[in-house]
Amino acid sequence: MYPRGRGQAAATRRRFRENAYSAAGASALPLGVSKTEQYNGEWIGHYPGHFDEVVKIQQNGEDLEAVKITGDDYVPAGAVTWRANLRTLRGEGQIAEREFVRPRFIPGELRIVNEERIIFRWESCGEVEFRKDE
Repeated sequence: MYPRGRGQAAATRRRFRENAYSAAGASALPLGVSKTEQYNGEWIGHYPGHFDEVVKIQQNGEDLEAVKITGDDYVPAGAVTWRANLRTLRGEGQIAEREFVRPRFIPGELRIVNEERIIFRWESCGEVEFRKDE
């Protein structure tokens, strides 16, 4: 199905990510994630090419939504910067041209490093690491 090498390895990693958290049933969450709102609060994200920005993450069950408290020239304060599902780790991130022209959501992926560090990757646009603000 795939030529030997990169394509096959990428497909294997993708299948693993898609199935890893559903092994225990449809409501399973990644290891270390409970259904309580442990991700609620302010987080600091380092946006490459910009500066550190503060976002407020709101957890509703398995769903996370990050809204910018401090914005930039592209996505302003008060706008959703990304949202994702904790079970699938799939989501979407908002991008726009300067001055919030043509805002739109593109596919993305959440990576949970630990309870105080997460990474959101915008497909074809890079990633931002977020640290929980204490």
